[in-house]
Amino acid sequence: MKTNKSISKKITTTILIVCFSALLITGIIIVKTVSTRFKDNKRQILNETALSISNKAEVFFEKYITVVEQMAHDKNLQEFMINAEGYQTLPVTRGFDIATATTDDIQKADSEIILTAYIAEDDYYLASPTVYTQTVYDVSSKEYYNAVKENKVCITDPYIDAITGGIVITISAPVNVDGEIVGLTAVDIA
Repeated sequence: MKTNKSISKKITTTILIVCFSALLITGIIIVKTVSTRFKDNKRQILNETALSISNKAEVFFEKYITVVEQMAHDKNLQEFMINAEGYQTLPVTRGFDIATATTDDIQKADSEIILTAYIAEDDYYLASPTVYTQTVYDVSSKEYYNAVKENKVCITDPYIDAITGGIVITISAPVNVDGEIVGLTAVDIA
C-alpha cells in the first residue's frame, strides 16, 4: 500500500511539475509576445504622432513662407528697396510711406503670431513708420540674412529678438529684381 501511495505521489508530483512548467513556459511566451507587441504599438503611435506634429508644423510654416514670398514680390517694396541708399535715407526715400504701411498691415493681419514684418538690406531694416534702423546696423551678420546669401527662403532657429525681447523664429525670403537680389523680406513669429 505504501508503495502505491508513493508511486501515486510521484506520478501526481510529476504531473504537477510538468503542468506547472508548461504553464510557466506558456506564461513567459505570452508576456514576451504581449510586451513586444505593446512596444511595437507604442513605437508606431509615437512615430505617427511625430509625423502628425511634423505635418502640422510644416503647414504652419508654409503659411508664413507664403507671406514673405508675397512680400518679396510686392512691387512697392521692391521699388523702395531699389531706391533706398542706406539707413540714413530711409524716411526720405521715395515709397517710404507705402513700404511702412505694407509691412505694418502684414503684421496687423496676424498680430497674435507675427511680431514684426519687415524688409532689410545690408545696413537697414524697416518694419513700420516708427520702427526702422536709425543707426548703423549689420543685417548681413544675422542668421535670417542667409536668405540673401543663399538666394532661398530661410527659417532661423529660435532666438531672442533685440527689438521685442521675445523668443522668435524669423522666416525670410530674398527679394529679386531683374535677377539681382536687392534685399530680403521677413516675418518674426512667436
